[in-house]
Amino acid sequence: MSGRTQRTEEGRTTNALASASHRTRISRGMRVLVLGGLSFDTVVYLEEFPRPAARTVSADRFHHTIGETGAGMALNLRKLGFDVTFEAQLGADALGDRVAARLEDERVHFIREPDPRGTRRHVNLMDRPGGRISIILPHPGRPRTYVRPSSRGGSTAEQRVRGTEH
Repeated sequence: MSGRTQRTEEGRTTNALASASHRTRISRGMRVLVLGGLSFDTVVYLEEFPRPAARTVSADRFHHTIGETGAGMALNLRKLGFDVTFEAQLGADALGDRVAARLEDERVHFIREPDPRGTRRHVNLMDRPGGRISIILPHPGRPRTYVRPSSRGGSTAEQRVRGTEH
């Protein structure tokens, strides 16, 4: 068997591929429940982050993927051979259907809790060195709520601000 060798804490030499194979055999048939977040993400790759000034920037490339920690855990545990059930809120909309189909393609048992606000969306800007700026988009059709301190300095006054909705 070919592969990289690595030294264990006890000083023994092991084959890295054999170790990975052993972990997969252990996980096969084990069931895991993941409760967590789920979103539809657009990842945009840039040479470098733009300066904080108005300008147009061209991306190197972009792709759409599933996001949030719960989704990442579910997909990676499945790749390791675990039988994964994943429960999360997801909108009953076209993006939610795409996300659910991807989980099904990856053979993750998905329990879809309806999110009446729609599917969560993020845009992640990635620069060449690996930095990330995450932008969480507002739910479609819902105004963002901004809280502004009152003029008296005590309690806060809530003000709803509507922007253009996309």
